[in-house]
Amino acid sequence: MSKSISPFKRVKVYAKTNGHCAYCGDNLCEEDFHIDHVFPKSLGGSNDLGNLMPSCHSCNASKGTKTLEHYRMYLTAKNVTGVAIFGHSQLMYLKEAGAFPVLGFDKEHRFHFEVMA
Repeated sequence: MSKSISPFKRVKVYAKTNGHCAYCGDNLCEEDFHIDHVFPKSLGGSNDLGNLMPSCHSCNASKGTKTLEHYRMYLTAKNVTGVAIFGHSQLMYLKEAGAFPVLGFDKEHRFHFEVMA
């Protein structure tokens, strides 16, 4: 949890998905949810409200510094294989080589905030 995000902004972030994790949809506790930077701070992302999403601990930890599209590829592959066996460069290679459909990765993962929109 970032200390530079005000309590007022935390309330606004929590309300974006009606108290659910933006990624998996689990219910969140208003006092103890994580705030994820959709575009990671390590890549230049900001603390603007548009770049912040409420997240459960598990999703925030697994997303880490991944971009939204990298996290989507990661979860798509993990949903098929059952475990996280591919790194970012491997996923990019497989996608660019057109191997996703062959491997069964043809159904892209949809996040809770996309489904609820």
